Amino acid sequence: MGSLRDLFGEGLPFDDACADAYDLILERTVMAGASARAHVFDRMLAATAHVHRLALVTRDERAFAGIEDLVQIVRR
Repeated sequence: MGSLRDLFGEGLPFDDACADAYDLILERTVMAGASARAHVFDRMLAATAHVHRLALVTRDERAFAGIEDLVQIVRR
């Protein structure tokens, strides 16, 4: 059985650009009524998707309320 890296590649770093995008995403989700402490990892994924212009696939679109104009949210 292969490793996770063998299956999906090296992945994308959560770098300074992602941290800046995280701040924007946090601001938007809190303005939409979400808790600042909830969904931290989901927001990190959204920030990374935003920086790299990738779609984010999720089953929990509520975690991403308020950022639909920043990240393409694909509901599955």
